[in-house]
Amino acid sequence: MPQLVLKKADGTHHFKVSGKAALLDELSESGFPLNFSCRKGDCGQCAATPLSGEFAVLNIAVPWQQGSQILLCNARAVGDVAIEIEHLPELEDIRHQRSPCKIVQLNKLSANVLEVLLRLPPNAGFRFLPGQHVRLTNRAKVTRSYSLAEPPNPDNLLRIHVRRMEEGAFSHYLFHEAAANDLLHLEGPAGTFFPRKSLAAKKLIFLATGTGIAPIYAILLNLASAGRLPGEVTLIWGNRRREDAYLDDALKALQLKFPFHYRCLYSREAAVDAGPRHVQDVLLEKDLLDAVVLAAGAPEMVRDARSHCCKLGLPEANFLADPFTSS
Repeated sequence: MPQLVLKKADGTHHFKVSGKAALLDELSESGFPLNFSCRKGDCGQCAATPLSGEFAVLNIAVPWQQGSQILLCNARAVGDVAIEIEHLPELEDIRHQRSPCKIVQLNKLSANVLEVLLRLPPNAGFRFLPGQHVRLTNRAKVTRSYSLAEPPNPDNLLRIHVRRMEEGAFSHYLFHEAAANDLLHLEGPAGTFFPRKSLAAKKLIFLATGTGIAPIYAILLNLASAGRLPGEVTLIWGNRRREDAYLDDALKALQLKFPFHYRCLYSREAAVDAGPRHVQDVLLEKDLLDAVVLAAGAPEMVRDARSHCCKLGLPEANFLADPFTSS
């Protein structure tokens, strides 16, 4: 059988792989913890750097490469291979775990967005970084990933924002069937969508569409609680219509605590001015020198934003993304 050599900061790991399945699946079956979310090639959470050997795509209909990296959810080994996974010191004290959790409360934030409050067992010791996500499984065995919408709170509750989706099995459950005290299974935290200490920049630019604002809101609240900004902070949030901007008042209130630039765009309403109506197009107005861009929301927005940033000379490592898929 082919051998996979995986290099991380904590050492080198060796695995036997079949070469017939996605490397993400083969590594997961071995019990090795990896970041992933969508398994569709959209989120980029399972990206790794190829070091040697040959890799092939499993499903040509979905992405399997991201810049110079490969996506382990859609790549298989062709013979012996070696890969490297980025080491992030921020994650050293974060423990990936599995636990039951209970729905405490369901709050409608708008006609189509629901806030779900979750409680873990008292001894869970769950720690996460603002910007990370969890995977939830309901009693029908439907599993979806959701970003945590606030940083750790004294009440120890976890908060997620869920948009109603016509074909979304999990959102249908939450909007039409779920009730307080329902038990779910939680796995996490996971994800690398958070500002890096290694990417200290003078400008942080956040791009969000829809409920992609949730992890960014958590990061902004965390910055506000720290009492100081890492530099100039800009948030551009895109929605279809004004009634979809369910956190607009909360974001404006947050601006009173610390100054950041905030702009909300509406793609399906008449624009007040002749400016951009899509968040990724705002990048064309920005100077990306010494900037880090964090984009969360629709995969199409993330792809376009990544392309714009590349053309504008932003280093690949300075673009962090969390594409949201329907759930």
